[in-house]
Amino acid sequence: MTPPKPVRIEVPSQERGRLARVGVIAAVGFGIGVLWPHLTGVRVVPRAPSPGNGASAEASAPTKGTPSATQNATRKAEQRRELFSIGPGEVTSCRTFEGEKLRECDAIDIDAIVRERIAALSDCDGFATARGIFSVGFDLDFTKKRILGVERGKSTTLAPEDTERLLSCLREDLPETSLGEVQHEHARYMIYYRVELAGAEPEESEGPHSITPASGRATVAWEVALVRAGPSRQDTVLARVLQGTRVSVTARHGDWYRVKYDAKGSEGWVFRTAIGL
Repeated sequence: MTPPKPVRIEVPSQERGRLARVGVIAAVGFGIGVLWPHLTGVRVVPRAPSPGNGASAEASAPTKGTPSATQNATRKAEQRRELFSIGPGEVTSCRTFEGEKLRECDAIDIDAIVRERIAALSDCDGFATARGIFSVGFDLDFTKKRILGVERGKSTTLAPEDTERLLSCLREDLPETSLGEVQHEHARYMIYYRVELAGAEPEESEGPHSITPASGRATVAWEVALVRAGPSRQDTVLARVLQGTRVSVTARHGDWYRVKYDAKGSEGWVFRTAIGL
């Protein structure tokens, strides 16, 4: 049996030319991609992953032992929280849209606006060392949908220079404050907030022998009290205890109190104003 003759396929000259051009382009591309960086000294690094290409766009975890930016921000926020506490707002006067002053006013909720601005006082010059009561009133005008001004309340015990400094910081933010979403019945309100400033600790803390025994019961006055491993804002947070929780006081160190804060008898340190002392 005679084997079949091999079939010969002719590639048209036009196709051969196209393939040749592709080969030349590939060779040039390879040369540019591989040789060019070495010749020019340019370092080629992988492109950062982007969402949607199957790779995570999240930043890599921080080196062990090095706190991340988020952890540092959280720590600073907790330290600032210990420097002050904000009481509930109290409406002291109101007026109708006709200008009539009323004896009784409806309750309005501007906590979301006011508390944010009071908390921002932690960045105000002199805030960290101010100690005492800062009573601040907000003049609300719903015809203009903004806060017209702030003023010192009668129960303020801060030094006059500290009070004026804090009021100035609040006034700087007023032009950007809108009351457009706040529910209200009347045109004008005056509402006061009581802010208790604890002030920063002295740079030279008391020695270990200054811890004195104490006894008694106290109630957490802040919305959330931070319980720490030691009597300092630099100590680790052991627990967060909610407002209204009853604790047993066992010792004192300056402005800090050691308390038992749960049914197991766990102990930690809280700042005095956190438990109303």
